[in-house]
Amino acid sequence: MQFDDTAFFSIWYWLLTAVFWSVGSYFAHGVPWDMLRRALIHGGDEADACDRYARVMILRTDAWLARWGVPAGAAVGFALAALAVAGFLARSELALGLLMLLAPAAGMLAVQGAEARRIAPRLHEIHIEPLLVALHRRRAANQLTGMVAAVVAVAVLGYLNMDRIAAQGGW
Repeated sequence: MQFDDTAFFSIWYWLLTAVFWSVGSYFAHGVPWDMLRRALIHGGDEADACDRYARVMILRTDAWLARWGVPAGAAVGFALAALAVAGFLARSELALGLLMLLAPAAGMLAVQGAEARRIAPRLHEIHIEPLLVALHRRRAANQLTGMVAAVVAVAVLGYLNMDRIAAQGGW
């Protein structure tokens, strides 16, 4: 039995991509979308609970990044570089498929981490409504990141597999 690493031609890769980005864009700074949506629609106790939860998650992220941000960033950078080398130079489609998933996610998490580090020191000054609106904007940006990542993965698929696509009769 031979191992098949043709990630882009597997339905499982695209299902994984859909689930990965659905789950990845469901949270904004650790706050789930349903909690944020209820807070934005109903206000009151729902908004207070979401606000407290968001503040805790932002402070936890800030504390974690203060301790582990540099080593984690170095490890993620190394892993992404290794996947890029294996994907582009060694022509491993599996490595390239993982790179297409993990590189945008790493960027998305880095931006969220930078936001948390920037707003954590002045979190006590931010009122509930602007924080909820900022979380909503972050979720929209996470969704956009996922959509762009999927389109880029399809473009890479088309570019790297032109010969296979042409052999099958084109698009």
